[in-house]
Amino acid sequence: MIIFFSERGGLDTRIDKKRKEAEQRKMTLQPFLLFVGGNSTEFIDFYMIVNDVKYQFLNAQEAFKFLLQLFFTVDVQYPDSSAHIYAVMQVLCFDLKESGQFFKTQQNVLISELKC
Repeated sequence: MIIFFSERGGLDTRIDKKRKEAEQRKMTLQPFLLFVGGNSTEFIDFYMIVNDVKYQFLNAQEAFKFLLQLFFTVDVQYPDSSAHIYAVMQVLCFDLKESGQFFKTQQNVLISELKC
């Protein structure tokens, strides 16, 4: 999951809001990415949020790569709402396809057309 935020101020408030939303749905807050910038194509800060810790990265690719590695290394299940995206990125970035893993046609097309 990636959250886009237009300004640096209020990051902690935004993270707390996400945590409260998860609590209301009786879910745990999974690690997620938070990108800060003036608009959706020009980001200036890239964070991975794990619990109450913000890890800053130089670019979006490094942040996403680290997030995938974290999920895979500690064997955490991808969030249901975005598991299909993580699974595709796992194959694209690391060439890791899990045993018995099947993709829909659209996912296979995406994998065949993109390189990480």
